[in-house]
Amino acid sequence: MKSTPQSLSINQVVSNEANRVIASLYLKGFSCEPTIVESVLESLLEIAQVAKLPVASQLNIRLIALRNKIRVNQIQMQEVA
Repeated sequence: MKSTPQSLSINQVVSNEANRVIASLYLKGFSCEPTIVESVLESLLEIAQVAKLPVASQLNIRLIALRNKIRVNQIQMQEVA
């Protein structure tokens, strides 16, 4: 089996998943409960910390904001040169 190159880094994948979950907080007509979003972000944070991904600090900030009932924004990924 021939391997193919990755088009996204693991850091980008975790960030994208976190952004999808965060976006679900603000869907009109069908928003997700904050406790569910918190649970998913906690799981993503654990993965990011174990893999030592740069997005871990951003996930931690989003979790703190969510727990303090502060509006949570999407994660903006910085391009790594």
